[in-house]
Amino acid sequence: MNERILISEKEDFYWIKDITKDYHCSHGFIRADVLLAAKNGEELTTSKGVKCYLSDVSFADKFAKIKRGAQIITAKDAGLILATTLVDKDSVCVDAGTGSGALTCFLARYTKKVYSYDIKPAHVEIGQKNATMLGIDNVEFTEHDVYEGIEHTNIDLITLDVPEPWQVLDHATNALKSGAWLVCYVPCINQIQNLVNAVEERTDFYVVKNVEMVERLWQVKGKSLRPKTHASIHTGFLTFLRKI
Repeated sequence: MNERILISEKEDFYWIKDITKDYHCSHGFIRADVLLAAKNGEELTTSKGVKCYLSDVSFADKFAKIKRGAQIITAKDAGLILATTLVDKDSVCVDAGTGSGALTCFLARYTKKVYSYDIKPAHVEIGQKNATMLGIDNVEFTEHDVYEGIEHTNIDLITLDVPEPWQVLDHATNALKSGAWLVCYVPCINQIQNLVNAVEERTDFYVVKNVEMVERLWQVKGKSLRPKTHASIHTGFLTFLRKI
């Protein structure tokens, strides 16, 4: 493959999609013949004298560069969904609220099949393009309103990134296997409150946990050890439900 990741001594990284062409970035440029001859980990120098290194492109590198329409779920939150539900290569999932397709593609990397719904054609299109870019082919994107129903059954996991997830409880209970998971991702705590209150009036779901994943980055430089000044600590709230 003719793609590589270029990592600078300034800790910037760039996805070079075609090393048969000269590559230009904020640190200068590197000629195509140099890129083609270089091995992974070999030190290169840009036209501005910045040292850089090449490496192979991973899924994580591509995931960080996906095209964004709607705001995407972060890897730390998506990872918690996997770690808690433990869906695997035999699992079938529904992800409602495609957005940019980030969670859909993240789940598809580890599961058998993901059906992704969104009411906006533009989101469906972006999701499809991102799945193609990431090499994901076990997803099916559909323009569909999850408030109107879930078209698939015998599902192991349903994830909802919609404003009123409590409106989907009836549809979710019909689509999920017994003991399967419903995970709701929302930005505001009052949405969690409405969801939990709605669940408490039912007998087909129970709340496993309500979670906010907080990630604080630290700067380590010489003798200086402190939290980074600019950090995106809060991203959203997750409620994990199981069907009884």
